[in-house]
Amino acid sequence: MLDAGVRQRVVIHCPEGAWGVSRTEAGRWVPSWRLPPEEIIGSVGAGDAFCAGLLYGSHERWPLTASLQLAHACARASLQAANAIDGAKTLPELQAFIQLQNV
Repeated sequence: MLDAGVRQRVVIHCPEGAWGVSRTEAGRWVPSWRLPPEEIIGSVGAGDAFCAGLLYGSHERWPLTASLQLAHACARASLQAANAIDGAKTLPELQAFIQLQNV
């Protein structure tokens, strides 16, 4: 897809994780963080939340892995809410979660 004209990144995501590649970074798989089924309240907006996190990281020129981690954190937060709005977290909240996972 990069050869076909995509200018920045190609990302494919699924519940288990996401694969991405960019013009400057090799392809990589970043797993999502496990969420016990009993903590999943709803799935409305989780894909949109993933996309929002990825777009933010891309806009801010974050490395691909950091962008994918933010995207996963956004989707995970969304899954813990009954609708597409209540799971929204602030960037510092999401970054704190990511930091705890990367220890």
